[in-house]
Amino acid sequence: MVTRLGFLASGEGTNFQAIIDHLKLGILSGCKAEVLISNVKGAGVVKRGEKEGIRVEVIPYETREVFERKVNSILEEEEVDLLLLAGFNRILSKEFVEHWKGKCLNIHPSLLPSFGGLGYYGLRVHEEVLNSRCLVSGCTVHYVTEDVDMGPILTQAALKTFDSDPRTLQRKINLLEHLTYPKAIQMHVDGLVSIEEIRNREEVSEWENVWEERQEEYLEKRRDEWERVWGEKLEVVLCKYVIR
Repeated sequence: MVTRLGFLASGEGTNFQAIIDHLKLGILSGCKAEVLISNVKGAGVVKRGEKEGIRVEVIPYETREVFERKVNSILEEEEVDLLLLAGFNRILSKEFVEHWKGKCLNIHPSLLPSFGGLGYYGLRVHEEVLNSRCLVSGCTVHYVTEDVDMGPILTQAALKTFDSDPRTLQRKINLLEHLTYPKAIQMHVDGLVSIEEIRNREEVSEWENVWEERQEEYLEKRRDEWERVWGEKLEVVLCKYVIR
């Protein structure tokens, strides 16, 4: 059975692109991108979706009730099994979240529960991390619940914050997100995690070893970008500064 993916996005769409790239390379398996919905006409993610040839729908945000009704109609029409929030800039209603309970994921640019919740988005997250003198930051993929950024965690990845300003840290974590979101999707698709439980640690560790080997192809294709942002060889970055 193929898991049908739907996306809700508002911005540039780099996480959307990373997921699509993992699908095209065959790293992310057992699922298929069906539809991208955005509330922002002309957003970068819309252009990416059109280029990739998947269904793209732009729904102006009039009221939350009207918007969510239209979104649900499209998702049901495409028989979407898993909804992915990828830089979506609106808070979803309790009713919408309950409807998609256990079938909706989000990624956040910090190690939740720290630096999460209402008001923590964009550059502010990284400013607060550095102002708090945290030595480590990262990203978290979690199931979406009524409590913003507080749903059950699927997986996290971390990096050392040394010698970073907020914008540099943001770029570094964005690259880390591109590895972490596809991993979380595969964990869900493979039944390794659900909103109720995560399999035993030993089983997850074995799965992660296989996943990292599969993901090497994607990393190699992004080598230049990683080395430009970090200023060091990819192998050095992964060995010294990144915890996946």
